[in-house]
Order: sequence, then C-alpha cells, then structure tokens
Amino acid sequence: MDRRIHTTPHSRRKSLHVDSSPNNAPDTHSGIPWPEAYADLLAVIEEQWEVEQGPFLTRRLSGKSGAQVFAADIASRDFTGQAILKLDAAPDPEWHEQSEAERHRLAFESAPEYASRHLPRLLHTLEHDSKMAILSSIAGRGLEYATPWHLCAYDRQLETIRRVAGELLGDWNSGYSLADGLQRPRELLESWLGHRLDPNESRIHAFLADTCGFSPNESTLAFEGHWYPNPLAFATDAVDLPDKVQMRSVKGFQHGDFHGFNLLIGAPANSAEYFLIDLSDYQSDQFLFFDHAYFELNHLLFGREHVDDTHWESIVDHLSYFHHPKENQGLRGDDVGLVELITALRRALLEWVDRHESNRLSYMESQYLLARVASGLNFANKPISERSRRKAFVYAASNLKDYLKILNVEWPKHGPAFSIREGDRESVEPAGSFSSQMGATHTNPPLPDKPAIAVLPFENMSGDADQEYFADGVTMEILTTLSRTDWLMVISRSSTFGYKGQAVDPKRVSRELGVHYIVEGDVRRSGDRVRVTARLVDGRSGHTIWTDRYERAMTDVFDLQDEIAQAIVGNIDSELKVTELESASRRRGDLTVWEKFHRGLWHFFKFTESDTQRTRELMAELTRTAPDFALAHSMLAVLDTRNVLRGYADDRGKDLAHALEHAERAVTLDDGSSLAHFALGRVHTMLGNYEEGVSECELAVSLNPSSSLAYASLAMALFNSGHAADALPLVDTSIRLSPKGPGMPLKLIAKAWIHYTLGNLNEAEGFARAIPSQFQTDPYRWLLLAAICAHENRSEEARAAIARVLEARSDMSLALFRRSWQHMAPAYLDKMLGDLAKAGLPEEST
Repeated sequence: MDRRIHTTPHSRRKSLHVDSSPNNAPDTHSGIPWPEAYADLLAVIEEQWEVEQGPFLTRRLSGKSGAQVFAADIASRDFTGQAILKLDAAPDPEWHEQSEAERHRLAFESAPEYASRHLPRLLHTLEHDSKMAILSSIAGRGLEYATPWHLCAYDRQLETIRRVAGELLGDWNSGYSLADGLQRPRELLESWLGHRLDPNESRIHAFLADTCGFSPNESTLAFEGHWYPNPLAFATDAVDLPDKVQMRSVKGFQHGDFHGFNLLIGAPANSAEYFLIDLSDYQSDQFLFFDHAYFELNHLLFGREHVDDTHWESIVDHLSYFHHPKENQGLRGDDVGLVELITALRRALLEWVDRHESNRLSYMESQYLLARVASGLNFANKPISERSRRKAFVYAASNLKDYLKILNVEWPKHGPAFSIREGDRESVEPAGSFSSQMGATHTNPPLPDKPAIAVLPFENMSGDADQEYFADGVTMEILTTLSRTDWLMVISRSSTFGYKGQAVDPKRVSRELGVHYIVEGDVRRSGDRVRVTARLVDGRSGHTIWTDRYERAMTDVFDLQDEIAQAIVGNIDSELKVTELESASRRRGDLTVWEKFHRGLWHFFKFTESDTQRTRELMAELTRTAPDFALAHSMLAVLDTRNVLRGYADDRGKDLAHALEHAERAVTLDDGSSLAHFALGRVHTMLGNYEEGVSECELAVSLNPSSSLAYASLAMALFNSGHAADALPLVDTSIRLSPKGPGMPLKLIAKAWIHYTLGNLNEAEGFARAIPSQFQTDPYRWLLLAAICAHENRSEEARAAIARVLEARSDMSLALFRRSWQHMAPAYLDKMLGDLAKAGLPEEST
C-alpha cells in the first residue's frame, strides 16, 4: 500500500447543473452564491437568454443597496464568455425613468468612438416582477483580467486617474456645449441633486435637524473651531446671493455613478485600457464636472471614513484652494498619497479647462467647486453612517467656502457648532465602504452564521519594495490554505486587498466585511533570514486571540511561503475551534444552524455520557431541520464510531452500518468537506476496509491540509492497518497544528500507544504519564500504562493501573476491549491483549 499523502485535488466533481431555487443558489464553479434577493430572476434569465451553462458568478465588482454587479461566466444564445451581470430593481413607472438599456444606447450614440473602447456593450436585458438583469461586456475585452481601480496599486491608480479624468472631458465630451445664458448656482445644484434638495424628500434636512440639532436654514456652521458656510442653505437659496455668483456653464454627458469599482483597469499592467461600467445614472445634456467630484469624494470616504474629525478636516484643508501648509503638516500615514491622487484628478480637469475654456477660467473653477459641493450633499443624503454623512457635509462646506472666497462673497463668520449628538448610533456604513465594494448606499453585511474570517495583506516591514511580493505571497498562501477549512467562511482577496497599505481598526474591518475574525501580520527580511509575525484578532471586540512569530532561512521562496502559511493556519484553525466552542457554551436562546453545530461540538469534547447524548440530539435535530447540512451527518457518523470504540455499542455491526450511512450521506452532500471524508475514512477503517479508510483520510488531509483532525484521522487509519511507523509523524503534525485543542489528550494517548506498539516503552510511558487523568483518556490511559508495566514485569504497578481502569469503567474486560478494537491490526491487538491479561484485566466483566 502506498503510504504517501495525496494532496492533489480529488477526482470527484459536482454536476454543473444548478437548481434555481433560493436554497440551491448557483455557487459551484465560482464559490459566489447567487443573491437571494434575485433568486426568482435566475430561471427567467436561463429561459429568456437561452442559457446553456451558467451564469457562474466569478467576482463581485460592485453593488449598492439593492443593486449588485458581478463578473459572470455564461454560455447563452448570443454570447459565450465572461461578462458583467447587473441585478437591480427595475425603473419605477411612476418616475418615468429611462431604462438602463436605453441609457446604454444613448451613451453609445453620444460618443461612439469613446464608447466602443471604454463603455460596456449591452448583450442581454430583461425585467421581471419589478427586478431587472443586464448582461454587458467591457468593449469585448477579457473581463477576467480587469481589476477595479480601488484594488489597484497606487502607481497604477495614479496613472489611470490622470488619463481617465482628462478623457472624460476631452474624448467622451469632445462635443460639449455652453449652456444658454448665465446660470445661478441653484440651477446647477438642482440639476445634479434634484429631489435631494426637497425638504419633504431629502434626508439631508432630517440629518441636520434631528441628528445634528442644526437648522437647515442656518447660514454658517462651526466645525473643529473653524467657520464654514452651510451648503444646504446656499443650495436652497435660504441666504440671499449677489448677482456676481452667476456663471456661464458647460454641459455634456455624465456617467453619474463614477467611482473606483465602476472603473475597471485592463491588463497587463502596462496596458492603458480602462472601462467605465454600470451606466444606470448616465445623463446627456448635464452640467459637467460632477463625475470628477463624485469620484473624488467617494475615494476620500472609501479610505478615510473612520478617521476622527480633526484628521478629516486636515485632509480637506490640504485640498483647499487657499491652503499653504508647511511640508504636509497634519497629514498622517498614506494621506500624502491620497491627496496626490485627488490633486492629479483635479489637475487633469483644469488642464482641459485651460485648453478649451481659458477665457472663462473663473466660471469653470466655480462650476467645478459647485460640483464638489453637490457631491458632498449627494453623499450626505445617502443612507450611510452618520459619521460619513458628517464628513460629506463638511467636504461640501469646505468647497463652498473656497467658492465664496474666489468670488469675494461676504458670508457670516459665526454659527452654531456642527456635530453628531452624543449617543447616536451608527447602523449603516459609509458609501464606498469595503463591505459594499463601491461608492453607493449599502448597509454593513450581517455576520454570517458560519464563522467568517478575513486575511488582511501582511505588511512589508523590510524597507525594501522588492520584498512586497514576498509579503503578498505569504498573505495569499494563508488565504488559500484557510479557504480549504470547510467549517470556516473565508473572505476573498478582492475584498481584503483593498486595505493594503492602510492602518485599519480590526473592528472596522469586521463591520465592513461582515466577519468574526481578522488575520493580520507583517514580514521582515534581514539578509538571508525572514521573520513573519501573525495575529488572530476577534473583530467584534478587537482583542488579540493569538499571536506568534516565525523565523526561517530564506531558501526556496515558494516553499517558505507555504511552510509559514501552513504553520499559521494550523494554529488559527486550532485557536478558532477552541474560541467557537467556548462561545457556543455561553450561548442561550434560539440558535442558528452553525451555533447549534458548535454547541454540539462543545458537548462532544466534554466526553461525558450525558454530553455525548446531548451532541447526538443536537446533530440529529440538525439533520431534520437542515437536511443538507453535511457536517451534522459527519458528526453522527463520528458519534457512532466513538460509541463502538468506547465499548458502549450493544450491536457493533448495527452502529457501524448506521455510521456508514451518515458518512456517505455527508460526502454526497459536500464532497469538498474534510470532516465528511474523515468520518467516512474512520468508518471504513473500523469495518476493516483499510484501503478505503486510508484513502478517505488522505483525501481529508488534501482538502484541508491545516486540519489537525484530518492528520490525526490519517495517523490512526495507518496505525490500525498495521503501519504504526508511518502513523507516528502524522500524529506529531496533528499536535503541531493544534497544540491547545480539546482533543489534545487523545492525540497524546494515540502517540503513546503507537510508541508502545513499536516497542519504544520509555517514550510510551512518558507520554501516557504526562496526560492528566480525565474522563476522555480514562480508562485507556490506564490500560496502556498497565500493558507497559506488565510488559516490563512491573507486576505491582501493572495491577495498580488495572485497578484504576476498573475504577473508571467497572465493565472493562479483555472481551470488551477485543470487541471494541477488533479492527486493529491483529499483531498490535494480540500484543495489547497479552500484556493486559498479564496485568490482570479479567476476561469478562464481573
């Protein structure tokens, strides 16, 4: 029998057929489930678009409140390949809105050359029961190689934003027009903001009055000790304005929802290609510059939504027309890069102005400043956190202050303080938050029932930019390895790498990504040595659960990344299991499926008969209420095998048949579950099907190479099949991966037993005596010590050990041990039974 561990992907494959019901959303192929809110659209899409395969959701690109945008792979009547799939609410007939398909058509007609290179090409559309789906391609290019701007490296962002900012005007709006006559500021603001200025429909009025205790008609506000004009009072003409604020404006085509996730950057890295997706807010004949302002504020909030007021004001002040700071005074961390990006965007716009409307420079500067005021009010109207609303409102006020200064408009310099009232709770997160992956209205994702974890990019502390790849490689290895942990939900790289280079609060990440736990760390290289520090943090409390440091010689880079990742993930797996079990023990009231499962595991590891029975009740209940939950079936199989091993089975054959039924059911339900294959391997081993048992346990290891349980199961499968020497290093690996888990005493007794079988009696006794006496290892710890002492003719110690055996289990006997362990290799079993008889264990129970 080949004893190598196979870590290549296993041969079993799920069918690509997808059940369109909500409970069977299409998550094969990509791992991204179909959104439940649009479950009823799937069958309609398949029928109307004549879909042969898919749509398989491969990446989430963006998504606001109800709308969700994905990269999807599809084979349909008119298109095969990767495309952009948008799911959203259909236009409300009462609003007489244009359909998005119509907006696409108009956008292509407005600038066909620009559109053919940079705008999405419509492939399919449909509307059904107030919902819609739109499939489009990015100008026929390879979507799988495009990356949202927000997730690109800084240099790539800077290069792209310079080009896009200019081409939105110079190419897309090459046919721009001058608006008739002179416009008052309110005309521009009303055009950009519409209903947001209506007191009956606007959230801004209620935000100021109810949340801030601030009159919407107050002319001036005080923020962090500085005065600012109230942009809402200005926009609604609550303050009389002089005629000189009128301007001659330029009009053209507006994207309307221009942000870092609606801007995709092509590959390879030296490609200058970009694509503007999701044209739902496209407008023609609109005042220009709002796209630039929207993008700017979205990016500011995206990166700085949780900074304090002083920090925010410092950033906004550095972007002011009238700021002349000492060298970057007041900026922190990578604020300098943030300001440079915004400055580059503004410079590109003003270069266009200088080339095309230099004789109206003051008008154009005023229009751009008003666009930023409008953008701030737009975001302040969104259902986002009060903290972010306040930042957006202050941003609008700061740009309005610059506008008034440029025009020399006198404005009152004193007003009430602007702040959020004490005790106000923030239930919704900012636009542009990482959780929504775009600049739009979106609430925090709720914490899933299943434990969820995010791996943040490890920081390169080497002071050498060339080592960035190594830090990223370690991060990716950890993320990839964790994703094979079947009991854990792991957030994708596309979500977590947006935090790269930022100092973030784990509690903020937990809220934005909807995760329970955060992995973070750093990498430092010195000469031919590399040191990696990793931390596991509870995202809800911010407390560190575990931290460790790994130092290695810098040999083969990829092997080293893999080795460190395996060590980190093994410890994470162990710590999280203990944490989840402890948490489950404290939960009260109604439990979710995952909470109930972990409550069952908590009882399982107590190893008392009453706790074991409670585990069985909980798992049996789960198989009734959640019949497709594979792990509950796996645990029922494990419980049946435990019943046999501990000698409590009235009918060994019946219990193992029952265990086989549940284990096979678990594998059928989730062929990628390491626990399911462990359970099946254990059952086959106890049935004497050694080849199948070892094969299934090897598969359990390959599916989750950081699972301490999988390695322990493979070790015991090898041991029971007569390969004790091969089993020993696997037990060591299992212990290394989970040195503190609740199953640790059983692993040590297994190690002692293997040493005893191999004739290493000193080592065997040392491990056996090192384990504190407790129910989970009794009576087997004392059985093993009795056998060791008897083998060495230490009769008195052997009899004392047998007395401890019978104290723990009065019914223990040679016959009971033989029935329970008849699956063990005959030579190993005979040796144990011979030494136990010599120690004085009775043949039958008395």
